[in-house]
Amino acid sequence: MAIVGRLKGIIINPIETFRDAKEDNIGKALTYFLFIVSIDLIILGLLIMAALIADLYYYGIPLETHLTSGITLIIYMAVGWFIVLGIASVLVHFVVGRLIGGNGWEETVKAVAYSATPLVLLGWLPIFIHGIPILPLIGIVWSLVLCIIGIREFHDTTTWRAAVAAILSVFIIFALVLLFFTKNQNSSNKH
Repeated sequence: MAIVGRLKGIIINPIETFRDAKEDNIGKALTYFLFIVSIDLIILGLLIMAALIADLYYYGIPLETHLTSGITLIIYMAVGWFIVLGIASVLVHFVVGRLIGGNGWEETVKAVAYSATPLVLLGWLPIFIHGIPILPLIGIVWSLVLCIIGIREFHDTTTWRAAVAAILSVFIIFALVLLFFTKNQNSSNKH
């Protein structure tokens, strides 16, 4: 299935798409992930350009002043998404290996890469309702559901086991992030 077809399938018919993707190798999954990250980065680039043009128009600030920062941000975002993919895949695979046994590392990377679609495509939209980032939250929940489907299909397990593995992985990720920020907050308060 072509990349655009895979994207459409993950959004419209995820179960069949994951079953079809079972034959994909890890390279195809990483290429797909690069594609969805590229969409995210193109949109980010357009928003940065709009901000730069607004700065030029309203404040007379030359484009060159912020252009370097915009390009740097896009590069950091691209690298960051792949770091997130790597860390999430390691944690999910650790939990899958302990609870399910699974079919190997590549299957976990495929599950995480394909299931990241809603998070990557919706996670940047800063739409808040009563202080809650709605679209990023929808992206996270939708990606979690897709990860459950991906783990189930790629690791040949039950929905229940896949759900426990995915949800436990999310708790571990949130605990590590919380620990990281708490440690950094404590160390910055000491100085």
